[in-house]
Amino acid sequence: MNKVIVIGGGVVGASAAYHLARDGIETVLIDRKDTGHATRAGAGIIAPGTSQRPLPAFYPFAAVAVRHYPDLIEALAAVGQTSTGYEVVGELILAFDDEEAERLGALLPLFRSRFDDGMPNLGNVKAIDEAQARSMFPPLGSITAAIHVPEAARVDGDRLRNALVAGAEHYGARILTGSARLLLERGSVTGAEIESAAITADAVVVATGAWTNRLLEPLGLSLAVEPQRGQILHLSLPEGDTSSWVILGGFSDQYMLTFGPNRIVAGAT
Repeated sequence: MNKVIVIGGGVVGASAAYHLARDGIETVLIDRKDTGHATRAGAGIIAPGTSQRPLPAFYPFAAVAVRHYPDLIEALAAVGQTSTGYEVVGELILAFDDEEAERLGALLPLFRSRFDDGMPNLGNVKAIDEAQARSMFPPLGSITAAIHVPEAARVDGDRLRNALVAGAEHYGARILTGSARLLLERGSVTGAEIESAAITADAVVVATGAWTNRLLEPLGLSLAVEPQRGQILHLSLPEGDTSSWVILGGFSDQYMLTFGPNRIVAGAT
């Protein structure tokens, strides 16, 4: 394969373009630069081993993805891209009453078992008390119990995507802005058209998120992809440094994390 077009410039498309270009493949990345996209909306919590959802096929996939992060960050830094927002800060799983504390007790052996089975970014998971938890996240209110996951990480999706795009450019990728449509010839995709300019390629990577089915419509294809609405609030702390604070999780859909120097992200997706 000599030439690939990637449609969609979120973190998935940017990663595809970066890895293709780094491997010596002629790469073209096309993105519309929509104001709303999942990369910017995602909080950036990297802790799949703490998921409480029964998704057995997810965990082996997630383990490989998480294990790749340190190598990826190092490789990006080698080409001058050091601003990714990726940091290992740890996570607290919180219990706010006796019932949740009992459930927390069952999570501890589960997380340790996953760690023993090879799930990265968990570390030496242990129960801690309220004072210890508050030392890791000073504004924390009253809790009943907590588990500390020391190797959980966070990443700023926008910064990582920008670093990946710049890394792709470093390796020769072309970055184009505009709305793309697939080029078809006898029922096969032969490339993409952007602003009436046709670009042929050996393959096309579709990384267009919630807009995927609109792009695939001429092929008569439909994927199980749809938008998801979430609520997220970014707060600026008047003083103090939040950069070393842990991620907060628990038994609800709410979460909280921070980015330096003074940003707090509260979500309820």
